[in-house]
Amino acid sequence: MEKAIEIINSSEYKPTMKAKLIDYIVEVSKAKRMYKMSPNHPNSQTLKRYVDRLVAINVNPVTIDKKWGFEHIETPMY
Repeated sequence: MEKAIEIINSSEYKPTMKAKLIDYIVEVSKAKRMYKMSPNHPNSQTLKRYVDRLVAINVNPVTIDKKWGFEHIETPMY
């Protein structure tokens, strides 16, 4: 999470978009899902655009907070 926030803050997005993207990844980490969050959030099309913007700067929208106690999630594909 901390690295993702650092990347977002160093991107060329405007400050308001940076704040929205950071809020989005924090909400995703709390909700543990990407498109069904609190009613305060925009519609799913806007959320998909947030994901596209995060992908464009190489940030995975599903982040892992340090408080969870692990660095990565093993993929079952390998």
